[in-house]
Amino acid sequence: MRDYQHAARTFRDGDYRLAPKQKFLFFVVFNFSPDASATLSDSIKREASMMVKSVDLPSYTFDTQLMNEYNRWRAIQTKINYNPVQIRLHDDMADISKTLWYAYLDWHYSDQKAGKPTAPVYRDRSTYTAYNQNFNFGMANPEDQPFFETIQLYSIYGKKQFSEYTLINPIITNFSHDNHDHSQSDVLENTMQIQYETVKYASGTMSGGQPNALEFGPRGFGDLHYDKDYSPNDNVNNSEWEKNVQSKVDAHKKRRYDQYMMEQDAGIYSGPETERKEYKKTTDGKQTYTDKEVQNAKKSNQQHAFPGSNRPNPHTDNGVSPVSTKDKTAGVKDMRGNPHTD
Repeated sequence: MRDYQHAARTFRDGDYRLAPKQKFLFFVVFNFSPDASATLSDSIKREASMMVKSVDLPSYTFDTQLMNEYNRWRAIQTKINYNPVQIRLHDDMADISKTLWYAYLDWHYSDQKAGKPTAPVYRDRSTYTAYNQNFNFGMANPEDQPFFETIQLYSIYGKKQFSEYTLINPIITNFSHDNHDHSQSDVLENTMQIQYETVKYASGTMSGGQPNALEFGPRGFGDLHYDKDYSPNDNVNNSEWEKNVQSKVDAHKKRRYDQYMMEQDAGIYSGPETERKEYKKTTDGKQTYTDKEVQNAKKSNQQHAFPGSNRPNPHTDNGVSPVSTKDKTAGVKDMRGNPHTD
């Protein structure tokens, strides 16, 4: 069992078909009823999915009963229970998650619709005087359509593949804001608990996308605030990604070369005078020179000195630097003008 190939043969063979899915690759889609959708802004409908921090996948429990069958105990099922799921959203600075919750509250309840906190309807405490405010509390006007039609949970894996869990007729059974604490630096989040009537399962493979719009898959995935550059892990578009990277590398090299040539023309150069004259410019903008040309340049320019300095040219004595030998350091000074010493 110590051989690593036991795991490699299980999880890597068959194009990773048995490899486990990863928790951080997921997406959540909120599907609103037509009437509820008309009350929401485009930013809420498009960006609420991106505020999801974590989500529980569906879970179930079954009611069972032990029956006596001719002195033999037999367990029978009597009921399936759909356990609530929790969706945790970032409490963002644009108030996307909070506005989503407030729209749900407005859709079902009237308590918060009276206007300002100082409205008379909130301050009236008399139970005997006539109430002449045209206002209702609680679930006074139930809507014919639900707020959420479905909520779809997507597990994403492999080559643009996904598993889909669709929660049918979901409703919020619990909503809670986070808490503030001077001793903590964590980010705030909003949490809602969702109850649903049943779950529909599906799976598929996304089509399109990167850099075009997604044609099939989780609605809204990759449409907004998404990096659409080719990925090095994308086998289909990997050649395009390599070309894109190579073009950026070539552009960087060209900028470096152009800067070098500008320094040459301006007389700004930090190397030996002999090396300034060794480069040859070809038609493709690259610098090429042979070893023989370099040696000839060194031999013919042995007396050249550094620009603006009395320091001898190091390319003398067959390439041996004179500053590396003690008997040839007379008169040689360092960058601060001090005599050179070994």
